[in-house]
Amino acid sequence: TGASPLQDGRNCNNWHWTSKDVSKNTKEELIRCLEACTFEPPIALARVKSAEVTGEASINNRKGKIFLIYDLEVKLKWEASDGEGGEACKGSMKLPDV
Repeated sequence: TGASPLQDGRNCNNWHWTSKDVSKNTKEELIRCLEACTFEPPIALARVKSAEVTGEASINNRKGKIFLIYDLEVKLKWEASDGEGGEACKGSMKLPDV
């Protein structure tokens, strides 16, 4: 009940497991989205100052079904102010399992 590999090596109807590494694109897009975040009041003057993403992401195909597999960690730095010349605050966050 499965497809045998063809003599020419083709993967007929994507029956056998295939995998494509999409780590680089995933990390770049996640960083872009995080750094573009805007917030609603009362924290409207907060922003993500920088973001770092580590880990792996892949798109896999088995028996014609697509699976997304990822193991990512996000570290970001943020800053905020009250908008009235008061003292600014800043901090960092670590999201270990994104």
